[in-house]
Amino acid sequence: MWMPPDSRDRVIDLRNLESCGTPEVQQGYALIATPRDPLPGETLLAGAFNDSLSAKANDALKNALQIPEALAAPTLPDLINLLLGIYSDPSVGLICPPLIPDRSGNIRCKLGEIAFAYRCPTVGTQWENILKVLQADYRAVKQSPDTPNDLHRKMLAVWQRKYGIENHEVFIPSDLPKETPVKPTTTINDTFDVGNHVDLSGQASSDGWTWNKIEGNAQGLFRTNTQVYAECASVNNNRCHYRADQDLSSTDHYVQGSCMNNTGTMFTGLFARKDSSATLTNYDIQLRSDDDLLRIRKRVSGTITTLQDNAHTANNATFYLIKFVVNGTTLQSFVAGSQVGTDLTDSAISAGLRCGIAGICNHVSLPEVGGIENFEASDELAVGGPLFRPALAHSVLTRGRLNS
Repeated sequence: MWMPPDSRDRVIDLRNLESCGTPEVQQGYALIATPRDPLPGETLLAGAFNDSLSAKANDALKNALQIPEALAAPTLPDLINLLLGIYSDPSVGLICPPLIPDRSGNIRCKLGEIAFAYRCPTVGTQWENILKVLQADYRAVKQSPDTPNDLHRKMLAVWQRKYGIENHEVFIPSDLPKETPVKPTTTINDTFDVGNHVDLSGQASSDGWTWNKIEGNAQGLFRTNTQVYAECASVNNNRCHYRADQDLSSTDHYVQGSCMNNTGTMFTGLFARKDSSATLTNYDIQLRSDDDLLRIRKRVSGTITTLQDNAHTANNATFYLIKFVVNGTTLQSFVAGSQVGTDLTDSAISAGLRCGIAGICNHVSLPEVGGIENFEASDELAVGGPLFRPALAHSVLTRGRLNS
């Protein structure tokens, strides 16, 4: 598992998808905002978020990322925007995919004290890179045998509104037939009040759609009980992930549920931007009682990257209402309606219209139990919440390191 060197670090992972999905290999780079001094192998780009960038810093980044022409970014925000706008062509794969706008059509980025937002352009190289991502996502949904016939047409309507583009055909790859948009509206729920189960997989939700177990074994199960919540019982570091097999209309969505761990070695959580395939690619959030935090991660073809740890009290046997928002390339975590930690920027996963619940036991021999109740997911995204800005001293470019 790839993790930042320090839990206080705030990271933008610059690795391309192939690198993110390659396990046990140290490769790729990340931009890190951190209060600590640079470690061996790290290159200091600036001492503060508003410092000017030197030619030496630009050259160091150009050489590390093998960018074909000279860089001349005057500041860190300019540098991030240049990398994640111009040099993030998904058909080349030099670095990560481009920043994708949020539901309002705004490009947003957050790295420590660096934060910027602007209306997404609809011309030029940056727009061409974004359009390549959207067309690839459209193609995947259109050609998937596991999605409803009109889902790709709902995506067209979402993008029309999001980008303010009347001609929806720009989102359709040139070799696919032209189709018309369909109005998107999707909210799904499960109150887990449908009776006891040995395993939740294949069971109908209170809304009528079904759960599908996409990872786990017989020792890691969810079931409902008389307390009306999904219960996870696991042992020996086993995990289980259950996908809600109902597509949302937009990749800009939230997933929410009340999560509880009975002990410090049982982690319950939620995941978002999962597709209908068996490939383990998605974002997730864990409630971790052992060290009192919410952990946001991404999985690419099963390989896990920890993106952010946010401190929050997580007492045993206590339910916490967790909301996980994925909005463009911005990820947010909320507890009881208040944002925990800062906005997180990651552009690796743009597709995936399904979400779900998960649990993992972190104990070798003793069985552990956790629970999730009142599951909900929707295309209607949470907005606002208090913004926490920690004092960060340095911004560094660092080669990724693996931690087991």
